[in-house]
Amino acid sequence: KTGDDTWSLISAVVGVIGGDEEEGAVPDNMVSRGDEADLKIPMAAHGANYILAAPSLWLAWSGGKAPYTVLVEAKGLPSTTLTAAAQDVAITPPSGAERFTVTLTDADGRTASATFRVKDAVPQPADAGLPEGTAAQLVRAAWLTGQNYGVWKVAAAQILHSTDDPQAKALLEKIVQGWSYGG
Repeated sequence: KTGDDTWSLISAVVGVIGGDEEEGAVPDNMVSRGDEADLKIPMAAHGANYILAAPSLWLAWSGGKAPYTVLVEAKGLPSTTLTAAAQDVAITPPSGAERFTVTLTDADGRTASATFRVKDAVPQPADAGLPEGTAAQLVRAAWLTGQNYGVWKVAAAQILHSTDDPQAKALLEKIVQGWSYGG
């Protein structure tokens, strides 16, 4: 990556966490559209989503009607069923599973699902020009959202969800809504 790319990313992150709503200031390429009652997982890409084995998978969704049933299935392993009153849940990936599927069902029977692949590490941007500390973590998480057509977006959300920082929470909220950098 070049220094210009890094500064573009930093500018996009600042726009997202700063609430900048000017036309074109925040990439809006992945925001879900349609009926608010539709059950959707906007932060998950179509196809497989890469996540880290730890921390636990924090998954958020939009639409639907509570209560929600969350079914976690991995080939060859027993399934797990969770219930959620809110539109998010923490999921422990099935032990030993390299791939698993989460299916959400709302009170009206609407469903949404996403497939996850467990990875040991995430790709990293070039460190040239990155800020330090929490700001670097924010930039790295934002950068992950645009990698490989969004397959690392949920991993970015995992990282941000485990970060106790108001800016991380603001960026996490945008990712849950479907935002991605350069997607």
